[in-house]
Amino acid sequence: MTRHAPVPIGCWIAYCALSAVAWTCCLPCTLVLCWPKSDRNTKGPDEEVQILPLRQRSLTLPLGQPDSSQIITSDQSQSSLVAKLPLELREEIYRHALGGLQIHILICGYKRLKLCGYRCGLSRCRHDVFDPRALHDLNLSTAVLRTCRLIYSEAIKLLYSANNFAVTSYGQKYFPLPYLPKILLPQRLRSIRDLSISWDATPHFNLSENGDAGSQQWYDSWHALSQMTGLRNLFIHIGLDYFKYSPSVYVLNIWTEREAQMFEPVKAVQAPESFVIVLPDRRCSTDLDVGTTKCIFRVPD
Repeated sequence: MTRHAPVPIGCWIAYCALSAVAWTCCLPCTLVLCWPKSDRNTKGPDEEVQILPLRQRSLTLPLGQPDSSQIITSDQSQSSLVAKLPLELREEIYRHALGGLQIHILICGYKRLKLCGYRCGLSRCRHDVFDPRALHDLNLSTAVLRTCRLIYSEAIKLLYSANNFAVTSYGQKYFPLPYLPKILLPQRLRSIRDLSISWDATPHFNLSENGDAGSQQWYDSWHALSQMTGLRNLFIHIGLDYFKYSPSVYVLNIWTEREAQMFEPVKAVQAPESFVIVLPDRRCSTDLDVGTTKCIFRVPD
């Protein structure tokens, strides 16, 4: 059996010293590379939600008084739909093809976030949390929008006005409401007629004595609602976890002090004919100044 010569003690000491230096220098890099990354994205919503850029309108007919270079539609007199049916009947056809659904609006996607819509099985959605297993594809007859520019221009508004929309902040990384004016064209936003909102006010309500009455996202969301000038029915259910887990007089007193300021933006939402806000607790006051709006405050059942 071959016997190896013993390692000199000096070499052994040098080896240990170099190993210690290498381990000390490389440990931070090793932790950075191997430590599990958090699933929470540290970027703010404004850095990720894709805002639609202004672009030339390829399908919708130009608004206002277009010049001859903008009018590139063909004569549709050969179409029985256009030539023989008046606009009122054509709109009824478009309404059956594109409307009649309860649509959940979500911001979805991984790297490139976008606005998504899913059909709810209920005729009148009041979901606080949208269960992905209960969401269905829209299955709308959108092929009618691709027949020609004239039909697209007549029908596209009914995709928004003939459906009931619902948004929620529960279980969502991004609350869609404040981003709607940035994602939808103004005329599409004004076409929405029916909207239901399940709104968790907990992230916007500061319990500290000198806290603000609401976060910037809270006010941005109300500003978005004020731009929906075509709204006819608006139902909002406000939730506040502090009332669930700490139903104390302290929370109620802070709410009472700040509710007038928190709901000051309601005065700018003038369009809805039916406008109901359900407050988070039965002890909340419904006697709030809403200006000239038709808003009614209610307490939960």
